[in-house]
Amino acid sequence: MDDSPLVSIGIPNYNYANYILIALNSVVTQTYKNIELIIIDDLSTDNSIAVIENWISAYNGEMQIHFIKNRQNLGLTKVCNLVLDKCQGKYFQILDADDMLLPEKIAMQVDLLEHENNVAFIYSNISVIDKEGAIIHPDYLGRIGYDKTKMPGGNIYAQLFDFNFIPLPSVLINTQYAKQAGGFDENLQVQDYYLWLKLSEQYNTVYMPGITAAYRVHESSMSNSSLTNPKSVDSVLNIKYRYYKRSDAAIRKKIRKDIYFSTAYLYEFNYPSAKHWLKINFLLNPSVKTLGYFVAKTVGVPFSFFKKLKLKFGTR
Repeated sequence: MDDSPLVSIGIPNYNYANYILIALNSVVTQTYKNIELIIIDDLSTDNSIAVIENWISAYNGEMQIHFIKNRQNLGLTKVCNLVLDKCQGKYFQILDADDMLLPEKIAMQVDLLEHENNVAFIYSNISVIDKEGAIIHPDYLGRIGYDKTKMPGGNIYAQLFDFNFIPLPSVLINTQYAKQAGGFDENLQVQDYYLWLKLSEQYNTVYMPGITAAYRVHESSMSNSSLTNPKSVDSVLNIKYRYYKRSDAAIRKKIRKDIYFSTAYLYEFNYPSAKHWLKINFLLNPSVKTLGYFVAKTVGVPFSFFKKLKLKFGTR
């Protein structure tokens, strides 16, 4: 009998029929064998369901596979919570349907977690691949400006306010701790960042060196979309601002800085919450510039007006 802890891997899918087989195969080829796989299709309009059902029919291994077909489109964050609700494993992870795991990923991370106390999750580095699966960047952490040899572990709560440096496909999470923290916030676009903050408030984190997964960048991926990026920026600001009043001076300074630089981006894209954040920016970072942005947005002046001024006069 296998006495190793059960690990739950959840794959949310929406219209990723072209990629999901790679994600599924990367789970069943794990060297760690005590895994349950939870696949949730969020009312795809392509042939995802047929692809998944054919794959399940052809699978002849011993892994428990649960396939849930939503009758309405719930959105990614609600699907992630549905995965968490269905998890029976001691540990779990979310794997996007267009990403993939390396074969030793779960085995190495479980081995480390089983020898740690008070740890909510473990993370590592990943590679970045294109739509064909070719590696376009072997060092994701380096790509976002971090040194893979000096990544934080232990209490990383304050450092997460600088930037969300945790690559989602690399993470393995303590299921009980995640459920006690309330899971993923369904009001947010960035479903993972808030959970990292919630967990790191109470528990430690382990960084495991090495590449454990691959993150795919393609035309329809969220990180590559001009429609989802402003929404993600707004979501991150909402997350950080929740913590503002109850944080210490150092974290409040980081939050003010992020709001200062992010509000102009939302203004430029004419995002619905831009005026709201421009007002908060003026209150937290009072200056002629922040007041000018807020007043201009209020009276309907487009951000392009300031871009033209900068070009003409070289203003900052």
